[in-house]
This record gives sequence, C-alpha cells and structure tokens, in this order.
Amino acid sequence: MKTFFYLTILTSFIFADGNFQTRFILFLVFIALGAVGYKFITLRTGNYDIDYFTKLLGWMLIIPAIWGILESLNII
Repeated sequence: MKTFFYLTILTSFIFADGNFQTRFILFLVFIALGAVGYKFITLRTGNYDIDYFTKLLGWMLIIPAIWGILESLNII
C-alpha cells in the first residue's frame, strides 16, 4: 500500500507539468544513471585501487542523478 501511495505522488508530480513526455523520459534516464552509480558504489572486487576508482565513479554518477530526479519532480 505504501508503494502505491508513493507511485501516486510520483505520477502527480510528473503530470503537474504540461511537458509530460520529456520530463518522464529524463526522469527515467536519471533513475538509470542513479542505479548504475549505486551499483558502482556497492561493487566490491577485493582490489583496493579498483574499489576506490569505482566508488569515485559511482558518486560522480549518483550525485547528478539525484539532482536530476529532484529537478524532474519539480522539487528543486
């Protein structure tokens, strides 16, 4: 039930703007960017140098993704 509530709020934020299709596509792109960034942050290889690089790359992907998600939902 909580998921349905959050989904309803999400769709109301997206439909509130007249430019629905472009905002929705950008929202999906930012969700995908955030998912890839999260995967890079949580990836463990055992090699500390590679782990440091993937964490850095993950944070570089997830921060703009969070900004874009908030921007596409008209929160910022």
